Amino acid sequence: VSPRALLLGLLVGVAAGQQEQHLPPPGTGCDAVQVRAGTQTVHCDAVDTVSGHKIGYTLAVPAACVHGGCGIVLDVHGWTMSASIEDRQDEMRTKGNARGMIVVQPSAPRDNGVPSWKPLYHHSQLILFLRHTVALFGVDRSAVHVTGYSQGGFASWNILCLAPDLICSA
Repeated sequence: VSPRALLLGLLVGVAAGQQEQHLPPPGTGCDAVQVRAGTQTVHCDAVDTVSGHKIGYTLAVPAACVHGGCGIVLDVHGWTMSASIEDRQDEMRTKGNARGMIVVQPSAPRDNGVPSWKPLYHHSQLILFLRHTVALFGVDRSAVHVTGYSQGGFASWNILCLAPDLICSA
């Protein structure tokens, strides 16, 4: 079975009403993302062999988005922050979910004890994870957004430049 056929089969299974599907994102060292409502955090290798740490991805999914058709927001934090600190500052999970949006907030690996994004390594990983999540949840491709603060603001614009076929707004 081809990877495309497998993914299509999983998406059809979700659309048919299955409560939960598991599929790891592309690449190695990733936890499986569960197609379900609520908040979950998964971890993926960060590719930068310097720190050896992983990127954590916190997903907040409204119940209405489990069967596809919703938008998505990638909300990237700044230097020394994390997904939880970012959410305390912008309340994106609550605000986005209330508007029928899946919210993905990544946490950067710690570099010398401080969470910090390395654009040459991490931005491509954020894009891979976002593409995977868009496919897995059947996201409306006309509603894929990226935002961020400080380092995350730079990430937003860089991700828009690196993946203009994916991102609708930054």
